[in-house]
Amino acid sequence: MTDNITELISYMQFIHGFIPAEIIDKKQETNNVFRFSLCPKVSFDFKSGQYLDIYIPQIQDYNVIRLYIHYVKNFKSSKYINDIVKVGGLSITSIPAAYRKTGIIKVSAKKSNDECISWLINSRNMSNITIYIRSRGKFVFREETLNTQYKTIFIGGGIGMTPLFSILCHTISMADVSPIFIYSAKSYNDFIFLKELNDKKIIGNTNVILRVTNKEEEKSLSNREDERASIGRVDYELLSRLITDAKKTFAYICGPKNMKIDISNMLKNIGVPQDFIWYEVWS
Repeated sequence: MTDNITELISYMQFIHGFIPAEIIDKKQETNNVFRFSLCPKVSFDFKSGQYLDIYIPQIQDYNVIRLYIHYVKNFKSSKYINDIVKVGGLSITSIPAAYRKTGIIKVSAKKSNDECISWLINSRNMSNITIYIRSRGKFVFREETLNTQYKTIFIGGGIGMTPLFSILCHTISMADVSPIFIYSAKSYNDFIFLKELNDKKIIGNTNVILRVTNKEEEKSLSNREDERASIGRVDYELLSRLITDAKKTFAYICGPKNMKIDISNMLKNIGVPQDFIWYEVWS
């Protein structure tokens, strides 16, 4: 078994680009979301907004490992990786500059039926655990948003705000801009990174707007004294009020599929060019 795992890890690294990383910290953000700190053991590259594919040797089935090695050796093909090897996904919340400075990558995950994510969340002892990671995704920071003649609006729903947070931080670190960050969740207790979203050193001049979709929380929300938060979904009225020059507005959207469709249609109706609307489905 050990020999097979060693051989599989070798394939994962040299064929699929996975690298080893040590888990050095785990923190629960909300009832459903956890944040992990990873320390890659070799040089690692990623872009703000990307996510990580993760491979955990400890949860792979012995017969599955043998099957995968059989495919690679006999068919000289690795295209069956997603059908054979269990690979999970973590959203990167760090920016490359922070990683280069500290050597640490911050990632987040929401409770799900995914076996890799469940294993990470439920494991009590994180010390000396090595997983294997690679960066993925095309929903990333874009240089054109640094143009101060344009406005950028970020619209995230639930865990979908995590890649947006990474892109926002990258944008703020690169230029003196004043973006809009709209973050929607079912409950106020579901919001993550509230501390960071209140820190001017991190978000600069960002206009943060929090939307709670559960109307039953209206009374409790009024007691929180958070002027950024209000009851309701992200709607046309809110967007049209915030967007003053649609032709010079860039928009990032990340969240459930229906949210992506609804918000992108609203933005186009307001006048935001289709080419200025970028989205990722993340639920």
